[in-house]
Amino acid sequence: MQLRIYQINLDRDTSGFAFKDLEYLQKYQNTNEINNQIYDNVYEGFVECKSLEDVYHKFNADHPAEYRGRSLSVSDIIEITEAPEINPGFYFCDSVGFEKVEFEPTDMKKDTIRVVLVEPGKPAREAQMGTSLKDMQVVVGGYIEQYCPFKEMVAIICDDEGKVTGKALNRAIYGENGQMVDIVAGTFFICSIPRNSDRFESLSDKQVKKYLELFQSPERFYREFGEIRAVKYNPEKQKDHER
Repeated sequence: MQLRIYQINLDRDTSGFAFKDLEYLQKYQNTNEINNQIYDNVYEGFVECKSLEDVYHKFNADHPAEYRGRSLSVSDIIEITEAPEINPGFYFCDSVGFEKVEFEPTDMKKDTIRVVLVEPGKPAREAQMGTSLKDMQVVVGGYIEQYCPFKEMVAIICDDEGKVTGKALNRAIYGENGQMVDIVAGTFFICSIPRNSDRFESLSDKQVKKYLELFQSPERFYREFGEIRAVKYNPEKQKDHER
């Protein structure tokens, strides 16, 4: 399903509504209207979930790498934009279950960029992520390094100590002759780096398509005749084989 998640910014929550249910809103604040001004968009993307309960479990036990929020809890709001079995709309995480509510989000994309996210053992995917240094460090799991092996103005943003700290080898980088020139360890993402700019920016549609295809398949690495080699594999077929 395609969704967005909104959570209360504690610094703007002067009424103390964070982690409270809808009954509290009516009983102690004498209103049914949710204050959209105290909410931040902390995630936007696709997840392999079939129900809101699946979403709750995923965002407590298996956060996507680019997720910028707390574990999902009471007072959070899930916006379903596309799902086979759930009507689009906003769903409030109540003390028991979810309640569909009226909600008008503020400008949710002002601090996010569109990237291609590449995680070890998983297909590459499109993602929206925050532009702050902290957001980027959370995604890669360490201090960020800008690596530019491509001719166009895009960069791989990764953990600069990924190999030193023993993170899982993720994807190989190949030269024009098809030979391996490097391996990136740990989660990384690809974004645009326009000329004469010190900011990372969103990829274009063409760039998203290009790098999704380039890094779609995970790779396994092995040593042969003194050299490190890589082989692509399908993680879904691997799961079926393990069953």
